[in-house]
Amino acid sequence: MTIRGVRMLFYIAPNGNDGGPGTEESPFRTLARARDAVRECKRSMIGDIVVYLRGGVYRMAETAMFDDRDSGTDGHRVTYRAYPGETPVLSGGVELGGWSKAGQLLYKCDAGTLRFRQLYVNGERAIRARTPNKGNYFRLLRWDRDNREIVIDRSQIGDWPHLDQVEMVVQQYWAESTVRLAGFTVHGNEARVKLQETEADILFVRPHPPHAQGQPFHFENALAFADAEGEWYKAADSGDLYYIPRAGEDMATAETVAPMLETLVSVAGTPDRPVRDLVFEGITFMHTGWQRPNECGNLTLQAGQYNLFADANDNQRVGRPPAGAYVACAQRVRFERCEFRHMGATALDFHYGTSGCEAEGNIVADVSGNGISLGKFNDPEGNIGDAYNPSDLREVSTGDRIANNVVRRVGLDYYGSIGIAAGYVKNAVIEHNDLADLPYTGISLGWGWLHTDSASSCNRIVRNRIAFSMTQLCDGAGIYTLSKQPGSEISGNLVTDIKRSEWAGSFPISAIYLDEGSEGFRIFNNYSRYSTPEDVHLHRTGDNVIANYAASPDRVAAEAGLTEAYRDLLEHAAAAGREAEA
Repeated sequence: MTIRGVRMLFYIAPNGNDGGPGTEESPFRTLARARDAVRECKRSMIGDIVVYLRGGVYRMAETAMFDDRDSGTDGHRVTYRAYPGETPVLSGGVELGGWSKAGQLLYKCDAGTLRFRQLYVNGERAIRARTPNKGNYFRLLRWDRDNREIVIDRSQIGDWPHLDQVEMVVQQYWAESTVRLAGFTVHGNEARVKLQETEADILFVRPHPPHAQGQPFHFENALAFADAEGEWYKAADSGDLYYIPRAGEDMATAETVAPMLETLVSVAGTPDRPVRDLVFEGITFMHTGWQRPNECGNLTLQAGQYNLFADANDNQRVGRPPAGAYVACAQRVRFERCEFRHMGATALDFHYGTSGCEAEGNIVADVSGNGISLGKFNDPEGNIGDAYNPSDLREVSTGDRIANNVVRRVGLDYYGSIGIAAGYVKNAVIEHNDLADLPYTGISLGWGWLHTDSASSCNRIVRNRIAFSMTQLCDGAGIYTLSKQPGSEISGNLVTDIKRSEWAGSFPISAIYLDEGSEGFRIFNNYSRYSTPEDVHLHRTGDNVIANYAASPDRVAAEAGLTEAYRDLLEHAAAAGREAEA
């Protein structure tokens, strides 16, 4: 069959049959089966191949893996596309049900041995039971790093059952530390909190992020904390899941989803055999989780990257959270008009070895970690401060483009996360994106704190619209940079509505922030409207050209954000946001 240059069509549907031919009348059931069918027919590829996904929810128990065998060839593309007018949803979640009353407010169901850190009821993210309740925090008294204890007011902690499952989330300027409790002792009006060793071995040793008196924190994950609408708690011993319904929710009919799968789609080649010319279009990715914090806590260092090791000399190694859609060693892989919602870590990640890849016209919303990540942040075996200069330059993400995306409500669990986070990249273009509702930085570019050459150069952040960033933390900005990046540009961006949170520390916030080692930038014609005094903040930077006067602020405002072809996404994202808040 030929349709406008398409030589082969396949179809999948939630009620399909992988034993069938994959036609419109008899579709496959799974993405993996369609992938295998494409592999079989593309040996003699003479045109584009399209796999249509019919509308409905595809519950995925394992990641759909793509490699170089799934590439388009001879200038043709392989596209996985939503069927016209329909919405296919790839979900990594498990549906739960069988709710019954368990008290005046609580309902209960059996979730067995499942372990998860998020829960969604009727499409809305529920609140992991916490104290104080959402929007409020305690303040710690001080850190006792010698004895590896956090000192708090005695009234803030109790002899809660299963104390070793309770977590403490501490905000530390530009990051947060999620740590599991080991116990506490009482000394007058003070309580000295002990942490489990995995976290304590790093948290009390590393000098950054800094430890300070009065830093905000809250506790999570105890049944005793469940006292407000929308809160939930999962008992590890019995498997009981508890939930307090929101107004209007009927638990007899409510859709309840626990996210389990960490990555829905993985596109991973090798430097010698990259994946090429693969497209995902109009697909919704939902309900991913992240299990590591259950076992190790999560100590964010910066930009959503978490600590694996630290010592007192500020030698640190970091790991990278998983992503709902993951790409590595790929050329011209494209995600267009997809949606990423209810993500338990990063939504979309172009990790390394990418070239000419694009994320355009996507909606990224309701994300626990980073929205979109691009490029390596460091050598996984090296120190965070070492400049990344791989001997094999094919590892460096080069010439990738992040454009016309709507990014909303990231960092919901891991506050130090970023809307669009790029590490060591070359010739990257981040343009015409619309970002809002961010606890930390909107767009971050660069990594490392040294004035030395690295793999980064000739990157552009242009004509983006960023509103309501820095709503929780400090030492960040609408647009934030690190490291030497010769030939790079920041221009035509609109940054609005930054106001220091009462919970943020005293470190600076700004519309644009060039932090340590930033060098080689031309910064011009940006415009900001917000209630703090600085447009561009500089901290231990090198040579940059800054002429940040916008001759026509109205023109900057008009040209920033989505281009005309993608502005329909704003209403779609707003409608989904209103539905989630209802």
